Amino acid sequence: MTRPKPDPQHAERISARRQCHNLTKGETRRMATDGDKRLLKRIVISQWDLGQARDCIAEILDRRLHESREDRALWKGMNTAFIVAYCRPFTKNYDQGDSEHPALPTLPKEYLDVLTDDQRQVHNALKRARDQDQAHSDEEATTVTVRVSDTGLAVPSGRNPLAPWTPDELQKAKGVIEALYEKLDEESQRIVQTLDPGDCF
Repeated sequence: MTRPKPDPQHAERISARRQCHNLTKGETRRMATDGDKRLLKRIVISQWDLGQARDCIAEILDRRLHESREDRALWKGMNTAFIVAYCRPFTKNYDQGDSEHPALPTLPKEYLDVLTDDQRQVHNALKRARDQDQAHSDEEATTVTVRVSDTGLAVPSGRNPLAPWTPDELQKAKGVIEALYEKLDEESQRIVQTLDPGDCF
């Protein structure tokens, strides 16, 4: 029985694959699991979300919207947009009702380990702002009191939950976004090393 002739193109493909993943002859690499692929999707989408939040902050600061009476409504809108966009990667997504399309996971909590203690406080403040103020109207968080005036009007008083973040607070939020974005880049590259060029999922 004659042995089949070696396929030179197959050898070239193997060589190219090893070069792509920085492998030397004899080394093997871990192949991506379905969980890895879903996480990579979450990472890519999260980079879009964090990029949108960063763009909103830049728009507020660069155009100095906080100093303009005419642009006050735009300032408030950009403030809400940046908070909601920032929190998307950390908010649970619902399944699409199909086993073939399970919900993407939220970002792993350990990714937050790259943040300093001060940055973690900013992250928590953004989550509270999203959950209690921007995406929902939380009565407890708002601490609003309604008084009926002599003229029969309902007059609210109390903390304004929609007050935009100050420029100093926005700068701190920007630092959090940059730290997380760098972490997502690292994790993206780690997973890509377990995939082959042309993989699509």
